[in-house]
Amino acid sequence: MKADINFDCCINPEVSQDIASLADMLIDELGSKVQVLKKDVKPGVKDGGLIAGLTIFGVTLASVNTLINILNYWRSLKIHYSVTIKDGDLSISIASLKKDEIKGLLEKVSATNSNFKVLISRAF
Repeated sequence: MKADINFDCCINPEVSQDIASLADMLIDELGSKVQVLKKDVKPGVKDGGLIAGLTIFGVTLASVNTLINILNYWRSLKIHYSVTIKDGDLSISIASLKKDEIKGLLEKVSATNSNFKVLISRAF
């Protein structure tokens, strides 16, 4: 499986730094499975080279659990973001998850054995 982490907001230096902090946490736990996606660098464009998203390859049940725990922890530090996991018709906000709900989400995501998306939005 593969997980794409996308940001549903304007990518600016502050957001890019927040994405970088999430990337660092994920790389520490998941290693080389994490790919950092950057905006193209264009001459004269201020936001060229900023981190725009992340992709995690080779996602297993254990790494989905790790991903959810990291996203939950990261969101607790960056309270101005909301985090939603989307897998087909399934759409669940990380903020509303309790421990038993996380287990159910893990089972649903791993049962489909498909790629899924994580959408991070800025809540003002």
